[in-house]
Amino acid sequence: MGKQAYLTRLALGRSPFQTGPRQNDGRKPSNEATLSEPSLSPPAFDHGQQYDTKGRPISQATQDRNTRMRRAQNSVLKLVGVVEDKEHSDRESELRTRIEREARHQSLKCEDDRGEVIELLTVISRPLLTWWLDCFMRRIEVGLYDPEINLSSIMRREWQLIAGTGLRGTLLALYPGAVAYGTYTAGRMVAASTMDAVTQVVAGAVWPRSVSLSRRRQELIDDLVRYALDAVRLALDVALLPLVFYSTAQQIGVAPALPLLPPMRALLPGNKGLFSAAWKSCWSWPAVGSLCTPAALLLTYAYLQGDVDEGTPIAMEFTNFSYPAIDDDNHNVTAPSFGHDPIGRILYEGYRIRIGIMKWCGWDTAQRFSGGLPENDLAMVELHSGKTHHRTTRLAQLPAKYLSWRLDDLFVMILTAPLEIMMLKASASAYVSSSLPLTEVGFGARWRLLSPTPDQSSGKSYGCAARIVNMGTYFARLGLTFGLRMAIETVMFGGIYRLVRCQGIGNFGWSSRESGT
Repeated sequence: MGKQAYLTRLALGRSPFQTGPRQNDGRKPSNEATLSEPSLSPPAFDHGQQYDTKGRPISQATQDRNTRMRRAQNSVLKLVGVVEDKEHSDRESELRTRIEREARHQSLKCEDDRGEVIELLTVISRPLLTWWLDCFMRRIEVGLYDPEINLSSIMRREWQLIAGTGLRGTLLALYPGAVAYGTYTAGRMVAASTMDAVTQVVAGAVWPRSVSLSRRRQELIDDLVRYALDAVRLALDVALLPLVFYSTAQQIGVAPALPLLPPMRALLPGNKGLFSAAWKSCWSWPAVGSLCTPAALLLTYAYLQGDVDEGTPIAMEFTNFSYPAIDDDNHNVTAPSFGHDPIGRILYEGYRIRIGIMKWCGWDTAQRFSGGLPENDLAMVELHSGKTHHRTTRLAQLPAKYLSWRLDDLFVMILTAPLEIMMLKASASAYVSSSLPLTEVGFGARWRLLSPTPDQSSGKSYGCAARIVNMGTYFARLGLTFGLRMAIETVMFGGIYRLVRCQGIGNFGWSSRESGT
């Protein structure tokens, strides 16, 4: 069929040479009826060239190829679209991750700052909460109270002094010797700052001149400068010693609470001043008399207590052992030999006891990473097989650090208890034997305070059995006051733990299962 015939068939629905279909009544249908129902299917005998509606020839192979090309093009476009969507989603995910990381870092930084503030408040408030209890323990240690009076009567009397004397009397009863000790501490801090400044000036003046010297002479100059500075520090401590001696006398209850500071004339060397009383020997034994003066014992105790206040082990200058950080693995700590470093070995055993108690309380120091955390990364360390989360912020570690501090203080208190009792006994004896004013309790206990052991009361001698009973009463009182102190420390630890937990859950998104201790 030619092109014109094909177009005619498309227009009329049949060949012009074919007879149209008749209706039932034998009439030919009209052109409108014929055009309304066209038959576009080619006749069965038509096997020639096919054309589209515009008269263009149709090739089935070309149509199949075009169909395949369109499908391939659609597949490529679809793949390109998916890749573009993937890159866009990756960029959004990276941006979202960076924003979340910055927000997380800022949150952990705020958490760390909050922990630093709470830690500072804890350090400041703890002496205010435990000052009276420490003073009461010192009075028990020195043997101020009559052994025939039970501890409940003593506590009742102390409570009456605190609650029944007005605000001024309450403050004086709660914080005896605090002003004198604060003045002593401030003087030491000013002296230390002055000595640091002098050290820098001396180092700046000596160093340019010592460069040309030999190494041996440089070391000799360094040793001389260090010894000179230590001698100056010791001289300053000796000059401030009457203040701490007067504060100790107020704490043990032999010196009156007023005046808060001793008069200036009592600080100067003389026959009746604090300075002379502090250097007065307590016992007549020639071997230990000069070494057991209140001043010598106070200086030794202040030296050890200074290491404790700075957070370092006692007698650090005589040992190479130092306490590791709270996050360090205790398996990496080397135990010093007792023969080469006895003090370090004793401190190491105390460190082992502290680690054992902290592990029993739930704190594990074994870390699951090597090399430590990066300096600017405040991430979370997961321990205990995923059961407990330990954060690296100060807020989260504050309860564990507080517990470790108190365990170290307990260990130091046990080690220095004999020295502290000797120091308190020597201070009480020296103060009572001087012409300085005494309290009513101190005047009544002057015979017990002048005796090395609590075997005398009001000048009356006791037998061997009575001495044993008095010593038993003495140690029983020490045990009860020690238990009272441990109870107060436990309450303080619980308060710090609850405060840290409330801050973490309420402000920093801690979960209920997450723990900082």
